[in-house]
Amino acid sequence: MSYVVKRYTHGMKRYKAWFLLALLMPGLYLLSAFYSPDQYRAWQDIQLPLEARFASTTTPTVFTSFDEVIRNQDLFFQQNFSVDRYFNLTIKTVEHLEKERYQKVTAAIRNNLSLSREGEIARITYLGKDPELGSHLVGYYARRLLRKAQEGIQLGGIEIDTDLLPKLASSIESSAIRALWRADRIIPMLTLFSASLLGVLVLIAALEWNDATLKSERQIARYVNLPVLGSLPDLNLVSRILGEDASPEDPDTLS
Repeated sequence: MSYVVKRYTHGMKRYKAWFLLALLMPGLYLLSAFYSPDQYRAWQDIQLPLEARFASTTTPTVFTSFDEVIRNQDLFFQQNFSVDRYFNLTIKTVEHLEKERYQKVTAAIRNNLSLSREGEIARITYLGKDPELGSHLVGYYARRLLRKAQEGIQLGGIEIDTDLLPKLASSIESSAIRALWRADRIIPMLTLFSASLLGVLVLIAALEWNDATLKSERQIARYVNLPVLGSLPDLNLVSRILGEDASPEDPDTLS
């Protein structure tokens, strides 16, 4: 058993450069993940005057400021979400909507949408993995925000210049997001590294055991069918050591 371990250790030292191959698969995985976008951002801007008020989603005669809407944006996104309006379905076909589609949309509304404002420009933003769904949701909620602002101005009797009235300030825009590293990639990367390392170890074992050169006194004795009376050390190693110990100043080494 000790001979097997010794020989395998010798093989690992001999082919140690091959261990770099264990990094090949994780490296290719990270490169492919970088070149393939895994997240998408979609957004649309809405012009809103600073003094605009918004009709409540539950009681149209109750008005709130935009800052209040931002602080309670989860309520804005989730309350009174109309499935039939979003999917453009009739009452008869809502019940036939696939459960998976509905769950995917509601999960995106909870986790992937945000509402922000800079000056008189409000922005609905989606950040997630489905660009088509993101664009649809951004457009849906941009129209909803615009409608609530218009209702608030009309019902509240607020006088605003025509140029400052709420309106869509841009079309829906989107962009792909790439990243070389994300925290959720550590498990597949470690799995690939472990599999690659195991493959390298198996390859080294195969190369070492297919090597027919003699590597021990026991192998020589079996091959020639004669006992081993003695052995010489590695003369290359001995000469190297002697060469390092000797110096030009040593008179014993001068010729």
